[in-house]
Amino acid sequence: MDMQADSPPWLGSGEGVSHQVLPPWTPVTLTRTAQGQLHVGVWGRTYVYGPSPAPLQIVSMGAELFAGPARINLRLADGPVEWQPDPPSVLSATSEKVVLQHLIRSGSLRLRARTEIQYDGLAVVTWDLSARDEVTIESLSVGLPIRAEHARYFYHYPGRWGDVENVGEQPATGFFEDFRPFLWVGDEERGLCGFCEHDRNLVPSLEQPGPDFSQEGDVIVVHSRLVERPLTLGTYSRAPLRYMLGFQATPVKLPENDAWDYRTVHAGNYGIEALPTDAPATLTYQAERNIDFAHGTLEFWARPLPRGDAPDPDQTVVTIAAGNGKRASIRWTHGGTRLLLTVGDLTADGEMPPLPTDGFTHFALLWPDPICVCVNGEPVAELPGESLVDGSPAGGSIVFGAAGGHIVVDEIVISAAAYSAEELREAVLRKRAPEKDPHILLVDHLDQPFAPGAIEYLDARRAGLPGTSPTLGRGQGIIGRRGTCTFARFRRGKSGTALQLGLHLAPLEMLARLGVRTLCFHGHWTDIHSYTRTEQAEQLRSLVKACHERDIQLLLYFGCLLSSLAPEYEPWAAEWLAMPRRGYREHCHHPLPLQDIYIACPASPWQDFVVQGIADLMDEFDIDGVYLDGIANPPECYNLRHGCGHIGDDGLAHPSYPFLEARRMIRRIHTVVKQRKPDGQVNIHQSACMAIPSLGWATSYWDGEQFTGISPDTFPLDALPLDTFRAEFMGHQWGVPAELLCYEQPFTFRQACAVSLLHDVPVRANGLGPSLRQNSKLWRLMDRFGRKQARWLPYWRNSAYVSVEPDDVFCSIYIHPRNGVLFVVSNLSRASAHVRLRLNLQALGLSDETTVKHALSGKDLSQVEGNIAFDLPSLDWRILWASPTA
Repeated sequence: MDMQADSPPWLGSGEGVSHQVLPPWTPVTLTRTAQGQLHVGVWGRTYVYGPSPAPLQIVSMGAELFAGPARINLRLADGPVEWQPDPPSVLSATSEKVVLQHLIRSGSLRLRARTEIQYDGLAVVTWDLSARDEVTIESLSVGLPIRAEHARYFYHYPGRWGDVENVGEQPATGFFEDFRPFLWVGDEERGLCGFCEHDRNLVPSLEQPGPDFSQEGDVIVVHSRLVERPLTLGTYSRAPLRYMLGFQATPVKLPENDAWDYRTVHAGNYGIEALPTDAPATLTYQAERNIDFAHGTLEFWARPLPRGDAPDPDQTVVTIAAGNGKRASIRWTHGGTRLLLTVGDLTADGEMPPLPTDGFTHFALLWPDPICVCVNGEPVAELPGESLVDGSPAGGSIVFGAAGGHIVVDEIVISAAAYSAEELREAVLRKRAPEKDPHILLVDHLDQPFAPGAIEYLDARRAGLPGTSPTLGRGQGIIGRRGTCTFARFRRGKSGTALQLGLHLAPLEMLARLGVRTLCFHGHWTDIHSYTRTEQAEQLRSLVKACHERDIQLLLYFGCLLSSLAPEYEPWAAEWLAMPRRGYREHCHHPLPLQDIYIACPASPWQDFVVQGIADLMDEFDIDGVYLDGIANPPECYNLRHGCGHIGDDGLAHPSYPFLEARRMIRRIHTVVKQRKPDGQVNIHQSACMAIPSLGWATSYWDGEQFTGISPDTFPLDALPLDTFRAEFMGHQWGVPAELLCYEQPFTFRQACAVSLLHDVPVRANGLGPSLRQNSKLWRLMDRFGRKQARWLPYWRNSAYVSVEPDDVFCSIYIHPRNGVLFVVSNLSRASAHVRLRLNLQALGLSDETTVKHALSGKDLSQVEGNIAFDLPSLDWRILWASPTA
């Protein structure tokens, strides 16, 4: 493509390019000691250099990570090389960065190093190793001797979805791997990462590679192996070896806010700021193969919902339609005291007990001859008829609710046989197991974990439509109507959850009242996936205005994908896309149109396009930041058109992992957001990728989608062990606030909380539903208690304050200077447990008179001389509040 002619305005954009030191970071400092050492200081960390290009020491959060200097180990045939260094020089020093130069020699070998340290603590090292005469190198490596107490955990990238083998406690024997571009080691408070973008000039062993880690007493040595078999340098042999390496100590910053402050939910949609009187409050199933019009039973539990301040139960409850348009329906009338049955042109009504709004009533429609409606097992209305509807189910529907309705439904069952009187009584008494009935066609318990309309693409079978997943039956239950906001939510039901069709408040108002402060609007804010413009400009302005009126920040979605519908696809795809090309063909998640989407690479001009687009959106619509899906993850790429990859000595294309360009892109986006809105957000979904050079510029991250495909039969702690959580999902030692992503598999939302809350990490809710209501209670509890003023002591560091039995029950605590102590107790065993807590009352600042309550329910709990006991189911949790005496 001729980029000189007709260049688009975004090409070469300078948006987000800044030398300003943004808070919460601080300017880089440089100090030269009397011994000639160079101390480069960034927020929370110090890098100490002597005459060698490898650092003498790295200090993070007041702790020295190294047990001794890092070493550059080069071996020739006659033994290891002893380097003769020149004094280091400072090439430049500003508040943004410091650039150092080192030169070390040995015989004809010369290694020149340039080290650039940015204000976020990222150090980029470029080495040039050359030889004046021909020299054969036997091996070349870098050894980092890290104190074992600061190398309890490891993480390397890329990992693999479905397991956590790339993260956890440090293997006792080290591990042996081929090229891994990113590695981190650390403890619960700090760590050190290193990365290398490609394997150019890496000469691996042809046999078993050496270990990445080895333990020498109380020291873990991390090995970066550059050359592992003989390699000749010199005038007439190989050119000088150039290596680009990077490292960064963590945590990278002290966050100004965390996930408990942001209070995020995925429920963005156009129209949620209003509540139309004809809102499509419906649940629709296909009729074909889900109902037999000749004979059968339709049963369900339902209750009306108060509309506004007064109950208004008069509404259509269910409508069954044939493909020819003929139909039958049930309607409540006369303030919910009568029922109207309509079949074709015939109607019959009957008196029924007043419908309670705080409890469910059982309804059953049986046919044929007569066609009868029973309420709680008693007949109320009937009509003659040899079939329920005169027509074919093909093209027909079964619709619960109606436009503008307000009803809660649960436990929907359709049988191809009319129930007998005894079967009907069993259904009312809930003694029937419908799945075991050979005549059953449809069973939908409506026990759904996600809010309808929460577009985080959960299930490809649903094509992104908000809906339900029947246990038996054809298709899904579609909630609402295509192309409209979903005015429904799941709530407590007859058993499990039930579906509320119709809302008494606009969805956005309900979110605000539940305490939501951040609203993510997923990819459907624009018809073109991951695009930077929308055709619904006025609807977006209306939503932004309504959010700001309720003190809610609105974040728009941007993914790491380029859509075939984008006007830029044809002229730019060849240059922008990561190679090998990968993504999704014929991607069709409602309400988006059909399109192909492929992973784009941040090392291409796509970076300019996205950054400029975000800046324009913020300027035009006043959005509060972005939700970035995968953009911080450096993709494997060998697209030579934009500089990724290289042709190796084997003649094959070798990929790059563009850490620096991914970092540059996220840093630019961070700058765009923060320069316009100091309290704006860069929220990143990066499941399984802790690339901290780019992730460090996020205001928070959301991790956990990698567990979605794991079998629901898997015990949750087998999928996500505690050491894995501490290493990757906690955020504390990385310097970026974390939230856990839970798609109800292999753990439920509540089970996920049992693990995450122990680590001071919330689980993000999706839309209006039980999970958001639970989070609302947690947010308010933490506000009442004063979490931000409390000292948090996790289960691995609080034995002087509390002990807990039996094994696999854990307790983390918050100690407030005035408000007492919160105890988060989780039973992570496979069985129920009788929990026994023993409190050190004096250490906790409590006394024998201290009162203890279940913090969320307010129920009292007995405390005798610091002893507390209660029963706790497997994978469940409780929060206890011990209040000080007056």
